Amino acid sequence: MEIELAFYIDIQLSITDAHDDTELQIQQIDELIRGGIDLLIVSPNESASTTPIELYLE
Repeated sequence: MEIELAFYIDIQLSITDAHDDTELQIQQIDELIRGGIDLLIVSPNESASTTPIELYLE
C-alpha cells in the first residue's frame, strides 16, 4: 500500500494495529471515524464485535 501511495501525493495513509485486542481495535476504528476519514479498511479481530460500528455509516 505504501508503494502505491507514492503515486498520490494528496492521499494520507494511516495504519493501526490492535495486536489481537478487540476493544482496542474498536477504539481505533472509532477514533479514525471521528477524525473524518474517507475510507476505512478493516481486518477484524472478531467480526461480531466490530459489526455495531456499521451504525456510524448509516
